[in-house]
Amino acid sequence: MRIHRATRAAPVRGNESPVTHNRNHGDRIDYQIDQAARLLEMSIVGDISDDRALQEIPDIWRRYPEIAGYDSLVDLRADTGLISWRATRAIAGLWRSFAGDRDRGRRTALIVRNADWEVYARAIARLFPNRTFRTYRDVEPARAWLRDQEREPDAPPHAVRA
Repeated sequence: MRIHRATRAAPVRGNESPVTHNRNHGDRIDYQIDQAARLLEMSIVGDISDDRALQEIPDIWRRYPEIAGYDSLVDLRADTGLISWRATRAIAGLWRSFAGDRDRGRRTALIVRNADWEVYARAIARLFPNRTFRTYRDVEPARAWLRDQEREPDAPPHAVRA
């Protein structure tokens, strides 16, 4: 079952389609959950404020607590702002409290625009010690890595590879 939503979309109820598309074309946090693949895909679009990120991202986790044990793909290519380091650390702390050890060995692929973002990704990876991070410039190679069942037991969980 795939669930696709934007943080501003109405919730799915009853016999409604499990796919909801974002009608807001402005700044937004879009996400899609693929329960069969155990994958959360998230896109940051536009300039998202710290307060908004601190509210909306944890709201996704609360709605779908099973995603603590899912891999993640986070597309940052359309992010025109930059969530502050303070807010990023706060989100990471909230994640660690939420996920505990349920995310041990899981992967996060960050889709970035350029090498500057890769440096930022290395710093972010250290805030999520149970996960292995990699950066990509395109979505499909990232999805292929996340689908690959071969986990890297000898790699440190916070390793970031481009």
